[in-house]
Amino acid sequence: GMQVGYSIPSNTTVGDKTVWAENANGSSSTKKFTITRAVQAPQIGGVNFVSPFTGSGGTAGYIEVYGSDLGPNASISVTNNGQPTNDVTAIVSWAGDPSSNPPFNQINIYCTVASGAAAGAYSLVVTNSVGSTSYPIITLQ
Repeated sequence: GMQVGYSIPSNTTVGDKTVWAENANGSSSTKKFTITRAVQAPQIGGVNFVSPFTGSGGTAGYIEVYGSDLGPNASISVTNNGQPTNDVTAIVSWAGDPSSNPPFNQINIYCTVASGAAAGAYSLVVTNSVGSTSYPIITLQ
């Protein structure tokens, strides 16, 4: 068989594409392939506390996290003033839709704030295979 090399520009639109070869004797049959968007570092644009969760000491509940590239295999953690902590914990309860635009634009997390949690500015950290981002979620006095 014949091998063909080609380059796909970075600004190519995502979706189905068709290729074929032509020579003096005619055209080959077509072959379809799909261009997909490359995974990018996660971005958090905002969060929403799901009532009745308030984020105060001794409480637990859900937080909706909005952004892009937040899944499907992203890991999450919580920091206090930039340092790892176990006073506030978070687990992913739902990882968004891969077909949304941008993909994985929402995750829901279940967050627990220990009753004796130290004072400080707590941030949610989301990490995927490309990078990480943090977003402030709770400030305890």
